Amino acid sequence: MNDTPDIHGTRGRLVRDDAPYVAPEHDAPVGSDEAVRALHDHEAAEALAHLGEIAAGLTPASLRPVSFNRADSRWLAGETLGSPVVKTRTASTPQELREALNSVGLPARLIPAEGPYSYYEVAKAEEAEAQWDGRPTLVESVLEGAELITLQVVRSVDPTTGEDASWFAEPIGHDVSQAVQPMPMSDSARDSARSIAVRIVQSMNESAQSFGRGLYSVTMLVAGDRCYFEDVVYGPRRIGLITLYTQRYSQYELHARAKLGLPVDVTLMTPGAAMITERPVRVKEALGVDEVDVRACEIGNLIVATSATVEDAAVRIAEVERQAM
Repeated sequence: MNDTPDIHGTRGRLVRDDAPYVAPEHDAPVGSDEAVRALHDHEAAEALAHLGEIAAGLTPASLRPVSFNRADSRWLAGETLGSPVVKTRTASTPQELREALNSVGLPARLIPAEGPYSYYEVAKAEEAEAQWDGRPTLVESVLEGAELITLQVVRSVDPTTGEDASWFAEPIGHDVSQAVQPMPMSDSARDSARSIAVRIVQSMNESAQSFGRGLYSVTMLVAGDRCYFEDVVYGPRRIGLITLYTQRYSQYELHARAKLGLPVDVTLMTPGAAMITERPVRVKEALGVDEVDVRACEIGNLIVATSATVEDAAVRIAEVERQAM
């Protein structure tokens, strides 16, 4: 039996490849909105404490992520900036939902227009109507073989020029609750992802409501060498918790440093894999696995493994999963 996780499966999900991967019909984030806010505030407070007095003007609340209407973001990326976007329609009524499904085709994914990223994948219109919660929703065509990544762009001051500049952290491959960093990508895909990300960040800084310096989390679908814009958040994302272990500075420290106009360093210190779960974890056994840490946090258990490669790190996460079965 081969127990190596397939990190190249749909949306980067970490699964053992001793059975075929089947994309979940519903993939939702772990933890309530209040718990996620408490988590971000806790980690932000730690980052600010490391900076000391120079960060006196910032608070954990000022480092909270700011999300945007996904329909507006996709319109900006696709129509204004010319970035690739998968075929998407919006729906706010049952009639609009049916029309959107007819337009994008089936199977399709239903994604909330606002709030935490999650989705229902449906194969029939009747499934979509049964799962729809009445809120404004994006209806997105399913891109066969695509994987989800988040590229974090840090906008701060270049100490050599005194001008604002952008830095790119290593891409995080993920689904809603599992992640690897760095996500294996072709050079062409990496260049495309950076181009899409920097365009949306620059555009947001040229608008009337400029967010300025800080960390931007840009989520995209990757299919081969092609990238497609999905979403953008100003600030950290829960999937970026992996950076607490993999980078010299975590997403929270980078956001704070950038907002203060301080030098930033996006160096990846080690490849890693992570999983957020509400299920019980056998902590003693898990900590016995090389380079594995388990952290109880506000939204559940964060399990992180580091190694020389993301493949090895993913194997260690799978070992912890087996222990909990």
